[in-house]
Amino acid sequence: MDSRIFANSQLWQLWTYCLMKANHKKQWVPMITGRGETEIEIQAGQFIFGRNTWAKKLKMKPSTLWYMMQKLERLEYLDMQSNNVCTIVTIRNWKVYQQREEMIGQPNGQRIGNESATNRQRTDTDKNDKNDKKNYSDRRKNFKKPSVEQITAYCNERGNSIDPIIFYNHYESKGWVVGMQPMKNWKAAIITWEKRNPEPKEINRPPKPDKPPKPVKRMRHPDGTRYSYREVLVATNGKDSRTVQIFDKLEDQKKRKENAKKLLEGKDKGE
Repeated sequence: MDSRIFANSQLWQLWTYCLMKANHKKQWVPMITGRGETEIEIQAGQFIFGRNTWAKKLKMKPSTLWYMMQKLERLEYLDMQSNNVCTIVTIRNWKVYQQREEMIGQPNGQRIGNESATNRQRTDTDKNDKNDKKNYSDRRKNFKKPSVEQITAYCNERGNSIDPIIFYNHYESKGWVVGMQPMKNWKAAIITWEKRNPEPKEINRPPKPDKPPKPVKRMRHPDGTRYSYREVLVATNGKDSRTVQIFDKLEDQKKRKENAKKLLEGKDKGE
């Protein structure tokens, strides 16, 4: 063991905690992401590292914890692989550490027996890995990626607003993988997109009430008489000129009507 780990109590504490947290067998770990929930495959000798969670448990600052994890990686005790979901840590020479733990304090006969059991376990693990890879390959072969035309037809059938080209390019860039597993049903993925981005509901709003008619604009003549704006336009042949001459023309028309009325009244009286 590197003497630099023994010399630093915090580094030794962290390294011991890493060995304790490492998985002893392969398992699937559920993870919550921004797009829902997915599962991540963790092999033996691996674990999921969370900086803030570990900092609270080990009573360290997150920055100090991350620095020491990087130091263990530089010393080649572990490897860290980060993605958009989490950080997976792999203990280097994990099987060697397991053999040492089993051999400490045991007679030679038991050591030989344990070594044989370890070899059998290693063989079984290799077989399981091959089976997993075969199952993964079978799922890849069974899935047939759709064309843009097929996606368009299915989106039209469901009446959603998903852009078929965006959907196709999104999964094409990811190798048609959902989470960390190959896609099984692309139609189910479209339904998931619909739930993630629901269509906006139409709101039945009451019709707006009719606006009340605008009041008739009236203009005041210097003599105090009021005339409507329409009367002014008629008098000026459509020219909107607000001058005294406008009212003079209106006044002339008014006088002419009065004179014509008087003439008619005089004729009726026989004058």
